[in-house]
Amino acid sequence: LQKFRNIANELKAQVFEVIGLPLVPLSDGLTYVTYNNVLLEHLGGQLHVYLPQFGILALDRAGAEAYAAAGVVVHPIRVKNIYRYNGTVHCLVNIVGRGPDSPTS
Repeated sequence: LQKFRNIANELKAQVFEVIGLPLVPLSDGLTYVTYNNVLLEHLGGQLHVYLPQFGILALDRAGAEAYAAAGVVVHPIRVKNIYRYNGTVHCLVNIVGRGPDSPTS
């Protein structure tokens, strides 16, 4: 997790605001319980986040509270049964957006 702290410190040094979110690496070395694999959308002049919820109440609450404290409208998305496949909200949107007529398929 030190590599993430190093990145946060570098961004802060460049005058970015960095908001800490829960992050738990799983034993497979590929999968994380993370609250940054999200979809962000501007609606009506306000930022909205579609936020994964893993069914881990304390972490889910901490992730939602971090976004809400930054003034972001939080829309929880349950991912408890899918995150073990190495992705959540952002990854799913990318995949769902592809189709036979898509230039990226």
